[in-house]
Amino acid sequence: MKRLNKMASKVLTMVLIMSMFVVPVCAAGDGATTIVQPRYGNISTVVLTLAFDMNNVAHCGISVSPYAHGTGISGLMRLYDDDDNCLAIWSVSDYERPFLQEFTYQCTYGETYVVSFTGYAYSNNGTAADRIELETENTCIDKD
Repeated sequence: MKRLNKMASKVLTMVLIMSMFVVPVCAAGDGATTIVQPRYGNISTVVLTLAFDMNNVAHCGISVSPYAHGTGISGLMRLYDDDDNCLAIWSVSDYERPFLQEFTYQCTYGETYVVSFTGYAYSNNGTAADRIELETENTCIDKD
């Protein structure tokens, strides 16, 4: 019986040790777009984009594909420069399908920028709001 208790104790200790390890999971984008598809209750996909036009204007956008009971999104989109200075903050609020928002900002050629979105997706069926946190980066250069 003592031997069984020792064995159970060792197995339990190993399980506890293994459960303390955190396995990082990340979604890779192409540098200009981040597409993340975790398991949400109200939305199926979220696309966060950062693209530049020929005049070095950043186009920061979010597109959300809701499930049938999804009713809207709200949150804040932020644009940062290389030095982690916040250049712009935009309030995002969209309750009309499709859930799309885009903002622009004049940038400097050759600089790298990061756009982030933090907010929620809501429903009309009592499902808890989905927390959305995304960011992507891109460099303001001419594309071939």
